[in-house]
Amino acid sequence: MFMNNKHAYILIFSSLALISCFSQKSISTKNQYKHDFKQETNRIVFIGDTQKTNKLQFLSEKNVGIQDSLFKKISSDSTDLLIHLGDLVELGSSLLDWNEFDKFSAYIHENKIPFLSVLGNHEYHGNNKKALSNFFSRFGYFKNKESWFSFVLSGLGFILINSNEDEMSPEEMDSQFNWFNNKIEEFNKADSVDYIIVVCHHPPYTNMDVQYFNNALPLIHSKDWSSGYIRKNYSIEFMKSDKARLFVSGHTHSYEHFNFEGKHFIVSGGGGGARDPINLKGSYKDVFKGPVIRNFN
Repeated sequence: MFMNNKHAYILIFSSLALISCFSQKSISTKNQYKHDFKQETNRIVFIGDTQKTNKLQFLSEKNVGIQDSLFKKISSDSTDLLIHLGDLVELGSSLLDWNEFDKFSAYIHENKIPFLSVLGNHEYHGNNKKALSNFFSRFGYFKNKESWFSFVLSGLGFILINSNEDEMSPEEMDSQFNWFNNKIEEFNKADSVDYIIVVCHHPPYTNMDVQYFNNALPLIHSKDWSSGYIRKNYSIEFMKSDKARLFVSGHTHSYEHFNFEGKHFIVSGGGGGARDPINLKGSYKDVFKGPVIRNFN
């Protein structure tokens, strides 16, 4: 929770309490999710990596029904804003995968909860044009073909960025980085912003790495899951800002919490995808003292 003399902010990383319910509906996909916010927002929920298990991960848990349960719980908890950390679906170009997502996220739509998302790597999987069309048709607040976005809400300055360096052109990467630096400077000077929160898919820090990933084919993940691109560029600028307090990401299917000089880095990718083991003796000190395999979150 963040507090100042005007607001108390409750930031929830999904929920560990699961309720089984599998009634689902199909809904229209044209800009279907609500994006406008209440003037006073107190309860903000983050969830990441809700994709189903890849068929190649034949030894992994399948977690059927978890996503539906999590979204139902979120919709019943007086949530004012939901932010997805990416990897909404397994195959971004698959209408079947997106239709499944639309069904278990229908609770959010029906309860008129504002719903935003950043792009995960799975949103690019398959035919890129189809994949991105599936995403942007549901999340219509991005402008001028940009995949980054910012807003101010109840004293919080949110900066949502695209961490998919392998999918972005050099021009896009430069444009986003320049925009990010300008936005940090703008929020630092703005009286309307008390704290800055940065959101992306790939974590700048995580203790999950390939040598501990033993529930899929070895070639699926061939490198450390942390993003050197994000760490070397965006986290450095984040650390310089006096107002920056929270950096939220997903990608690792678990929950981690790192604190560097009072700056909090949260990894919350336990939204239903096959959970990843955490190296308890990893390079970064985890504030959250959890087991190797952690609860959905």
